[in-house]
Amino acid sequence: MSNRRPADPSCSGRPTGVVARSPAERLEPTRPVARQRRQRFSRERGPPRPIVRFLSGMFTLLLLVMILAAGSAVFLQSKIEAPGPLVRSKSVAIPKGEGAHEIAARMEREGVVADRRLFVAGYLSTKASNWAEGSRSLQLKAGEYLIPPAASVRQVIEIIAEGKTVTYKVTIPEGLTSEQIIDRLKADSNLSGEIADLPAEGTLLPETFIVQRGASRQSILDKMLGESRKLSEKM
Repeated sequence: MSNRRPADPSCSGRPTGVVARSPAERLEPTRPVARQRRQRFSRERGPPRPIVRFLSGMFTLLLLVMILAAGSAVFLQSKIEAPGPLVRSKSVAIPKGEGAHEIAARMEREGVVADRRLFVAGYLSTKASNWAEGSRSLQLKAGEYLIPPAASVRQVIEIIAEGKTVTYKVTIPEGLTSEQIIDRLKADSNLSGEIADLPAEGTLLPETFIVQRGASRQSILDKMLGESRKLSEKM
């Protein structure tokens, strides 16, 4: 009895250093440690479910699109604000009825902008910005405009939208007959249209008028008749 060796703990499958408290406990199979179970479970767990992978991919794609959109907007704004190709001031006339695309093509032909597409992009961008800020709608107006040197696309759009047209002086000196006044108006190339009738002598008040290019000759004649009537009523 004295020569019997103690049982080797490693043969029982029990972790080394753990002593059984009773003969019954020696017969029980060794239970795995909780930490080992958790580790084995995490290793055996399969890959993420397809819906998780799909959402992750969509989020990444959305983030990439947002970054590209922001970069494109910054690049576009830098081009719109950049100095234009115009070397010296130039007068450009925009006829009535032309839309943004026609005006853009005209500005490109006149050398005011380098690319018509950039003008259209700047117009749409400014229009969207005004709408977001609750400002009045952007509208390009007909008329003759003096574009300063190196004007950016944004400056050109603002000049046309604000209607800052070039004005001309039409001076009718005293002592001219009605026929001479009409001949003077017809000779002015900045005016347009025909004159209906020859006014009676003494019914036209000589004056200097500030008009836009293309103003009607008849409208100037009507102003002279109206001012003459007002003067007669005061006397």
